Amino acid sequence: MKHILNKDTERQQRLIMLMFKDDKWKSAKYISDTLECNIKTLRQDIEYLTTTYEDILVCEYLKNIGYKFLVKPGHSIQEIFLDWINHSLFFSIITDVFYQKNKDDEDYFYNTYFISETTLKRQVAVINYHLKELGMSLSLSKMSFKVQDEFVARMFFGNREMEKRSIYDWDDSQIENQGYAFQLIELLEDFHQIKLTALQKNMMAYFVLCSVVRSSGEFYLEEDNTIESPLVTDKNCYEVLLSFKNPISCSSYLTSKIQINDTLLFLDTFFIKLKENYTSDLAENMSEELMQRIADKMQTDVSVFDKELLVKDIGYILFVRDKYPYKMSYINHRGYFNSVAIQIKYPIFYQAVMDSFNQLSKDYAWLAHYAPELMNSLFRYWKAQDYGYITKINQVKVFISTTLNENQAKLNQYIFEKAFKNKMNIIGYEYEQTSFNSETTNPLLEEAELVICNHLFYQELDKIIVVDDIIDDAKLYFINQRLDKMRKAKLSV
Repeated sequence: MKHILNKDTERQQRLIMLMFKDDKWKSAKYISDTLECNIKTLRQDIEYLTTTYEDILVCEYLKNIGYKFLVKPGHSIQEIFLDWINHSLFFSIITDVFYQKNKDDEDYFYNTYFISETTLKRQVAVINYHLKELGMSLSLSKMSFKVQDEFVARMFFGNREMEKRSIYDWDDSQIENQGYAFQLIELLEDFHQIKLTALQKNMMAYFVLCSVVRSSGEFYLEEDNTIESPLVTDKNCYEVLLSFKNPISCSSYLTSKIQINDTLLFLDTFFIKLKENYTSDLAENMSEELMQRIADKMQTDVSVFDKELLVKDIGYILFVRDKYPYKMSYINHRGYFNSVAIQIKYPIFYQAVMDSFNQLSKDYAWLAHYAPELMNSLFRYWKAQDYGYITKINQVKVFISTTLNENQAKLNQYIFEKAFKNKMNIIGYEYEQTSFNSETTNPLLEEAELVICNHLFYQELDKIIVVDDIIDDAKLYFINQRLDKMRKAKLSV
């Protein structure tokens, strides 16, 4: 997406992605060095983002520690990216030309966006530079698209439509068309004996609409238009396609059998290729290897995954890689930010998945390019009855010992459970300790992987952390590092 942004906004985008890479504090020097800007510029960017998006974004700052970004309850960081996209002149021009809003008005772009001829020429040049790998170009004189491969063009427009909004939210003017798209998809599923996942069905609806629009403009897949889809004579399909309405003119998009046939040819090809990949040995083998590696690292059985759904997601990626092998992930930034959310909330699961991607067979190594999107799939397809493994696996067994009273032991337990969430499993505690351990304590000390105490009675153990009566932030940070190191070591076994 960065090619649609100016230099400042691109840097701000990188800043947000860096800050939400994990939930750790980051120093101003680290951030500015990573973004290759000075600290003054960094502070200006942070002030701009937190002021412009004050309903969404909060920035916390601690002296000598650094910055941390937080999202306000009820909001998502994706709202900022969608705002950038929807106000981008790059995307606005592509959208308007695609929907032919400029068809009857030579001055449409000057009057709509209040830009000069020079600015329009410059923007068209940027568009053509970035679309050339797709075999597409925008004619400045006619302000219409010329494409080498109509199938690729429809894939591009469908992906572009998904990138500019939430995948489930359509423009109000297209809500009825969305319903028709779902009806058509269900008919195609029945005809081709294939069942899409819920996410793929939502994605497919965008490709349906884009194909309808392209067919209505008489941009056809086949120049001679002699090939007929086997569904062109299906009364239900025909009626659904006739129902699609242009929200500007309120007239039917498709007005002839040739146009309807063209859209059906595109969708037939889509479903046939998708089914081939769904049922391929490659999708099956890749899914099995990935699931087995993750299950081994999570110390559970591979049956915790819904294999059928994962095979479909990997099959879809194989289809995209074959028919649309360009630098656009199939659900764009949504996949990245969902992946980051999993990394922050379920770090052990995230690490197990990423390590498994990195250890795939050489023939399958390229699949790691789609790790963010598949991270979401693997999380969703982990069966609910075994969900506990995601949060509890590789907890460190901790024993608490204090020379103070029982209340202090319970207070320490409360602090640790709140501070470290699912990182530790407190297997027991003792209080009013004034000497070496008793017989009743020995079994717990042997089972414990870490002992946290406010004394040195157990100094012969190599697994203790000594804390003061009041546990400060510095000590909590040290304990957290120790926990992460121990859990990672367990994961790699």
